[in-house]
Amino acid sequence: MPYPPIQRVAILGLGSAGAHIVAELAADDLLAGADLAVADTDLGTLKALADSVPVQIPLGGDWTRQESCGGNATLGEKAAGAASDDLRQFFEGASLAIVACGLGKGTGAGAARVVARITRQMDITTLFVVTLPFTHEGNWRCHQAKRDLELLRTLTDAVMAIPNDLLFTTLPANTPALRGFEVVNSILAEAISGLARLPSATGILSVDFADLRGLLKERPGYCHLGVGRGNGAERWKAALEEFMRSPMIGGPETLTKADAAIITLVGATDLTVGEMQTCMTSLQQYFPSHTKLLVGTYTDPRCQDEVFLTGVLCRFQGTDGGAVRETAAAATSKTGAGKAGKAALASTAVQGELPLHEPALGYFSKAIPTICRGVNFDLPTCHRLGLALDLGQ
Repeated sequence: MPYPPIQRVAILGLGSAGAHIVAELAADDLLAGADLAVADTDLGTLKALADSVPVQIPLGGDWTRQESCGGNATLGEKAAGAASDDLRQFFEGASLAIVACGLGKGTGAGAARVVARITRQMDITTLFVVTLPFTHEGNWRCHQAKRDLELLRTLTDAVMAIPNDLLFTTLPANTPALRGFEVVNSILAEAISGLARLPSATGILSVDFADLRGLLKERPGYCHLGVGRGNGAERWKAALEEFMRSPMIGGPETLTKADAAIITLVGATDLTVGEMQTCMTSLQQYFPSHTKLLVGTYTDPRCQDEVFLTGVLCRFQGTDGGAVRETAAAATSKTGAGKAGKAALASTAVQGELPLHEPALGYFSKAIPTICRGVNFDLPTCHRLGLALDLGQ
C-alpha cells in the first residue's frame, strides 16, 4: 500500500540560531513541498535573511523594541506570545511541524515554549531540533540550557538536543570561526531535510511520524538524529558510512545502546531490492537484539542518483546507569586522575546526553506518575503549561 502523504510540513526557525538553520534549508531543492519560516525578536536578523526565507514572523516588538531578548527566556516567551496568532496561522493545516532553535539564551528558549503549546493545542506532531551551548560559553549558560530542555520536554512530542561541541568535533582546529558555523548550520539543515522529505516520498516499506510519536510517548528518553547520503555504484554504502560518521549520532556506540530506532532509506525510482536489503542488514548489525527497530524505504524521483539514509535513535531513561555517568566514566578512563581529569570529566558530562528530569513533584515524587497524552498531571499547572510567573520584580 502506498505511503499516505502528509499534507503539509511546516518548518520554523526560532531566534538567530534557528533562523540561520532554516535559511540553509531554503537552498535544498528536495524540500519543495515544505513551508519554511523564521521568527525572531531581532528585526536585523530577519532583514538579513529576507532573500533566503521570505516568510518571516516578527516576535513581540512592544516587548523587545525589535531587538534581541538579551538572554532572557521569559522575555522571549512573552514576545512569542504576542505573536501567537501569526504563529498559529503559519502552522494551520500542517500535519508535521519541525522547529529549530538554540537553548540557553532568550528568544529560542522562550519562544519554543509558546510554539510547543500552540502545536499541541492544534494536535500537530512536532519535532524540536535544539542546539545546546558550547562548553566555553560557561556553566551558567549550560545549566540554563538544561533547564530550558527539561521544560520543553514536558510540552512537546519530541526534542532532539544536540550539543554545539559535538558538531564541531569534525572540524579542524584551524577552521575559521565563520566557516565553522556555516558547516554546523549545513549539518543541522541536512538532518532536518532528511526527515522533512519523507512525507513527499512514496513508501515501499512504510513507517511514519505516528510511529515516532508513539515511541517517544512510550517513555521519556534521549534522542539522536543522523543522516547520510551517497551516489554512484555503491551509493548505499557511501550513505551508510556518512550516517555512521554523523556528529549528531556521536559514534557507533550510540547504536549499540539504542532502545528504539526509526531508520529510513530514500532513493529515486531506480532504488533496487538489493540496495534496500544490503543497506538495512548492514545497519541492523549495530543494534542490540532488544532494540525496537522500525525500518522504512521510500522512493522520490527528485533524488535522481542519490540515496538518503535517515535515523532517529531513542534511548529510554532509566534503562541503564545513565548517559551522563557513562560519558563521564569514559572521560575518566581517558584523562586519568588529578585536576585535569576532573576538569575533563565535568566538561564531558555537561556535553553528554542530558537526562531530562522533571520539576520537583513533592508529595508525588515516589508515586506512579499520572500521564495522559504525554502530560504528567502530577506537575504543578504552571510547570505543566510552561508558564513563567511574572512577580513584577
